[in-house]
Amino acid sequence: METVRLLEEHEFPTEQQKYFEATKAWFNIDYLPKMSKVLSYQPEMSHTHGRCSRRAMVDGVLQRRQKEMIAVAVSAINACGYLIVAHTAAGKLQGYTDDAYWYEAAYVYGVTNGINAVADGVRVPLDLLDTPGRTPLVRLIELEEASNPVKRIYQDIQAFYQTTCVPNVFKVLAHDEGYLHDYWAAVRFVFTDRRLDRLTKEAVALAASMAARSDYGVDLHMREVRRLGLTEKGVMEVIEVVQLFSCYTKIADGLQLEPDFTRLLEAATSGARVTPQR
Repeated sequence: METVRLLEEHEFPTEQQKYFEATKAWFNIDYLPKMSKVLSYQPEMSHTHGRCSRRAMVDGVLQRRQKEMIAVAVSAINACGYLIVAHTAAGKLQGYTDDAYWYEAAYVYGVTNGINAVADGVRVPLDLLDTPGRTPLVRLIELEEASNPVKRIYQDIQAFYQTTCVPNVFKVLAHDEGYLHDYWAAVRFVFTDRRLDRLTKEAVALAASMAARSDYGVDLHMREVRRLGLTEKGVMEVIEVVQLFSCYTKIADGLQLEPDFTRLLEAATSGARVTPQR
């Protein structure tokens, strides 16, 4: 249940209403979303954040559909149901119609969150830059001392990331050889090109790491997106989406907004316009 009364569209000043048609066109709907009503309560908030949102979400180095998926990842890390539904629907309307895309994305931010929880939880040193340094709470199993089966896994990890170093989080998991074997297999599977390409998956992982405030995850996935060819402009596009949706998720949760994009989500693959939910 929402904690505030949301104004109806006709209750807003006339000069404010002229912006609403652009919002409807953006989502291909004929009603004003609740989040737009919230932001429009104060025109200054609506206008400034509206411009930021359009600038961040239009096609750039990354396509809008990729940005919608990144927005979903940030919303998932922040546990915001309202925006998960809204931007899954928007992403489907932009071309990610097959559920396979969304399963893959969920695997990416889920596995990423698991890695980050271990790495930051036991203070694993960052792989690229560690200032100030972190002293791990669990001893790292280095390549030189690893068993032959673990060395083979390490070699596969090095090949996958195209690096001479083994990311330190896997040196923690190496205390249990069987667990490392299976978890690395899952990570490798999740991040391999499938319906989503690997760069998109790494951008989603970077965004999820930023949203979770994971120093380790940001360090790892920033390296990967750059290695895979994302330009600095593209990196800034990820940063902008993370910033926006870290804001919007807390506004939505603070006011307990209930999803109003459910029918849009259902209609996304047909391209139908959606009427207001009552």
